[in-house]
Amino acid sequence: MFFATLKLLRESPLRILWGGHESVLIFFILSGYVLSLTYLKGKQQKYPQYIIKRLCRLYIPFVVAVIIAIILNKMFYTGSGSFASLSGWINNHWAEFQWNSFINHFLFIGNYDTHAFNGPIWSLVHEMRISIVFPLLMYIVMRYGLRLNVTIAFVLSFIGFGLSKLTGSSNIDFFITLHYASLFIFGALLAKYTDDVVQYYKTLANSARILLFVTSVLLLTYPYWLLPNLGIIHIRVINDWVSATGAIILISLALSDETFVRYLMSKPLLFLGKISYSFYLYHFIIILALLHALYGVIPVWTICVFSIMATFLVASVMYWLVELPGIKSGRLLTNSSKQKIPVSADAGSAKVG
Repeated sequence: MFFATLKLLRESPLRILWGGHESVLIFFILSGYVLSLTYLKGKQQKYPQYIIKRLCRLYIPFVVAVIIAIILNKMFYTGSGSFASLSGWINNHWAEFQWNSFINHFLFIGNYDTHAFNGPIWSLVHEMRISIVFPLLMYIVMRYGLRLNVTIAFVLSFIGFGLSKLTGSSNIDFFITLHYASLFIFGALLAKYTDDVVQYYKTLANSARILLFVTSVLLLTYPYWLLPNLGIIHIRVINDWVSATGAIILISLALSDETFVRYLMSKPLLFLGKISYSFYLYHFIIILALLHALYGVIPVWTICVFSIMATFLVASVMYWLVELPGIKSGRLLTNSSKQKIPVSADAGSAKVG
């Protein structure tokens, strides 16, 4: 009965509460939104300054997290398939330490097995690649209108996805990066047309606003509740675009609805926003370390509770010890330490799944 109920929840719109991939799509759109703001305000920096700050923001915390992941792997890894009652997905994470994997991780933008040490970092590989060329994407967004930019986004997405299928795709395939770059474009477009979005929202009745919210949740979770076993309507690129549409609507509501804004500006959520990048970097390696150390000793649900508590603690500490010094290093290296820039405006840019 319990597992039947769990399966029902997994294949329902409630999947939004823990949908990792959908959260990453939101993150990519938010990254495009946040990175575009300086350009739209006419305050963009020269490219060397931009890329140095971006590297310090993303790469320094990433390197520290990978080192910690390797240390925990060496300390606690008990072998592949250690968790008999758990899924193959969780059993396939972590592997014996290999130097070539170690080196590839530190190259950061290469093509390697992220499952070896810290699976969720696959999204950071795309984030860094797209960050390198984002000024070019932003030039296109600012130079051309909505229709052409949307066309370019879809063309990039389908070309990237098509080439990845032809060449043999992986979760950090170079061609898949083209697909995700389209989401950055949509985030930048959302920033460009924020005033129009907010003005339109103000014209809507409360019933229409509620309907929009429900629609956003349904679209975000589309791959799970709408005939999930019917492959023809669940090609990856289609799933991503339907979910991304839901994400765009949800972010638009967050920008427009006063109640939504007050909720997001509450102190607990602001704090979570600050530590979100570190939370993303460490949550999975903490789960794996505790599973390898405690599986079969205490119940799995207890390990999950401990993992959540430990992740909040570790993320808070690493934000102060690693993220903030990284941000300050970027300012120092670009001679902009005197500029008062909100340190939490780009939580890498907002990690969740």
